[in-house]
Formats: sequence, structure tokens, C-alpha cells
Amino acid sequence: MRLVSLRFHGPARPAVSRGFTLVKLLVVIGIIAVLISILLPALNAAREQARVIACQSNMRQVLMAMNMYVNANRNLLPYPPSVGETYPQPASCSVRSPRCWSARPTYC
Repeated sequence: MRLVSLRFHGPARPAVSRGFTLVKLLVVIGIIAVLISILLPALNAAREQARVIACQSNMRQVLMAMNMYVNANRNLLPYPPSVGETYPQPASCSVRSPRCWSARPTYC
């Protein structure tokens, strides 16, 4: 059986950690900027699609409510006010109340 010598050869070198250089940091920032520029149009498209879906859902609920109104009122549709008139406001209506009628039309 042969013994192996575990002697230390030469002086110990301290571990040198240089960290990130400026070039490496700029490359990383550039890569992140390119990835963000690729992803932003996709995020905007997804946001627009979500807005369209929410609007379609709101319109569906309005039409369902009108259908329920027609079924409960002898197949009569609610009539709009005459030209120049507005819908009547409830007595407890304030400007900030969400229950007030809105004069603005809704578009998708």
C-alpha cells in the first residue's frame, strides 16, 4: 500500500472577486430593455382585450335587464325621453352618487 503525501505546495492565493464590471452591467441592462420592448405590445394587446371583454359583459347584463323588464311589463320596452328632455332624477340623487342616472352614452 502506498501513502500519498498531502503536503502544501506553494503560497496560498487569496480569492479575488472582481464582481460585475461596467460592461457586464450595461449588457444586462440592454438585454432587460430589449425584453421589455418585446413584451410591452403584448401586454397592451392583452389589456385592450380585457377591456373589450368587460364592455361586452356589461352590455350583456344591460340587455338581460331589459329583457327581464320586458317580460315583467307586458312586452313593453322602456321608452326614452323626448328630444331635449332628460331622464327623471331620484329625489335622493347627488352628483357623486353612483345610483344617479348618467346622461353619458356607453360605448364599447
